Amino acid sequence: MIEKDLTVRSHYEGVHRAFARMKPPELAARHTTMQQRILEEGITFTLYAQNQSEPLERTIPFDYQRRPLPIFERVSFCRRLARRQC
Repeated sequence: MIEKDLTVRSHYEGVHRAFARMKPPELAARHTTMQQRILEEGITFTLYAQNQSEPLERTIPFDYQRRPLPIFERVSFCRRLARRQC
C-alpha cells in the first residue's frame, strides 16, 4: 500500500482513506471479528510440537481487504492465469 518514499500507491488511496478514518478500537474490533470468522469457517492450520500436550490451531494470516491491483498488473495477471488454465 505504501511506497518506499512513504507515499500511498495511487490505487490504494481509497482503501488508505477508509482505514485512516477508523479509530484503533474499531480496527481492533474488526480484526477480532475477522479472526473469529476464520476460526468458525475452519480456515486454519495446526502446529505440532513434541513438547506440547495439545497441538496449536492458528488462523491463516491474510489482509482485511483484498489487495487492489493497478490495471497494468491486473492485465498481466489475467493473461498469465488464462495461459495456466489452457
